[in-house]
Amino acid sequence: MIAAKIRWPLYLIILLFTAGCATSSDSGHALSPSLTGSIQADPINTEQIQNFTRSVRPVNGELDAKYKLATHFQRIRQHRLALQILAEVIRQAPGHAMAHNAMGYSYDSIKEYQKAQYHYRMAIALAPDMAQAYNNLGFSCILNKDYPAAIEALKQAIVLNEDNLKYRRNLGLAYLQSGEAD
Repeated sequence: MIAAKIRWPLYLIILLFTAGCATSSDSGHALSPSLTGSIQADPINTEQIQNFTRSVRPVNGELDAKYKLATHFQRIRQHRLALQILAEVIRQAPGHAMAHNAMGYSYDSIKEYQKAQYHYRMAIALAPDMAQAYNNLGFSCILNKDYPAAIEALKQAIVLNEDNLKYRRNLGLAYLQSGEAD
């Protein structure tokens, strides 16, 4: 059998990706081993991505797919696109704590620390046991040079997940930056 090269529009690739394919942190995503031939995506066009994400209207239960799409954009450092998608998720599900936490991460990545901290605090209000949100809030406070708030948030992250070394390292960094390290 001769392997055919298939050119798939980007929106179909994203649709397949969000429909349950495993994600990967590298740039080569395997779509499906059952497809024959080689698949080539059209070059990424930001306008095409924005048109696609605007056209997707989630059905019940599909907010998580949009959330996953947003986290994919975060991994490829497309934080403004991720923010657009996460804002839509939050509009449809204001209690989506993970979306608030992810939104905070993207705001931190574009150096909008006050907005980031607002969303981390929303995530914490919605899910008080989310250690990751406390850690992210603490790290955002470090970036914003608010060391007392960073220390407080990171201590709470450690209370919730005392085995996490990243939280402990971040707390050490907060103490070091604040001048309280001994």
